[in-house]
Amino acid sequence: MTHDTFYPSRVDGTDRVAMRQQLIYNAAFSRKDALSYSTNTYVSYSDIADEYPKEYFSSRKSHATQMYDGKGSFYKTIEALRHNTSNGMVHGEVIDSEDTYSERVFLEELLKYCKKTGVEVISKAKAYDVCFNHALENGNLIYNPTLRNTAKEFLSDSECIPPNPDGYHGDCEVVLTKDKLCLKTNAETYYLHYGIPLGKIQYSAKAQGKGCIVFYAIKNNSPIELDNEKLEVLGKIEIDSVSENNYTLGFFIPDNPETEYEQICAGLGEKIMGIKIVYSGGLVVNGIDLRKCD
Repeated sequence: MTHDTFYPSRVDGTDRVAMRQQLIYNAAFSRKDALSYSTNTYVSYSDIADEYPKEYFSSRKSHATQMYDGKGSFYKTIEALRHNTSNGMVHGEVIDSEDTYSERVFLEELLKYCKKTGVEVISKAKAYDVCFNHALENGNLIYNPTLRNTAKEFLSDSECIPPNPDGYHGDCEVVLTKDKLCLKTNAETYYLHYGIPLGKIQYSAKAQGKGCIVFYAIKNNSPIELDNEKLEVLGKIEIDSVSENNYTLGFFIPDNPETEYEQICAGLGEKIMGIKIVYSGGLVVNGIDLRKCD
């Protein structure tokens, strides 16, 4: 039996072609629904069939924590799921059931994570409908505005949880400053936002430190590495303050025209599918807000 299961953003929200084909929110802005979309799998079903046998576990910690701390398939899946759902991407797995103890405990603990952290488990058909037929254009578009770390919420007894909040990549952590949760960047940190609406967008945040925040466009034909120097710059905020200040930046997401049809992006390569927000090290940021302006 084949399970085609998707985990979209929390309710509270290997090549270039694979990136382009993944289901993302507001997908209709950057692609046609006539294209086929593969499932963006992160683990091998043959690996999880025997990776976690009964003898793998001791009685010291929960099964979920022992699998996560082992840095194997369960760790990879939780990390991919918590970041993907906070970047506006539908997380998917295709798993052929072999009815082993290992696979059962893997899926059971994964579903427990989803239930505890508010990740809704839906079919591919439902995910497709959400991404193509329901536009997200109102309110704060940031998928993790409260800087949650859902691995920490789920795995209270783990000693291996990275400090970065869901959706943020790089050397960063969440700190409490004057009763506010803040993103502290120890080195360059980036946040990906897939499914950006077309039109005028405004970013705002409160920040202190010395550095900058740079905004890049991610197109369908952008290299999968998303190297900064290969992406189009949309805007930049310079920060140089020992105390907290308000910062805003407006930029525009154009509806780029189609080009001649080709195999890679079907003529939609110039369509902007998301943005990359890069925070330099040495910043403390909170109140991050991203909105479409009328």
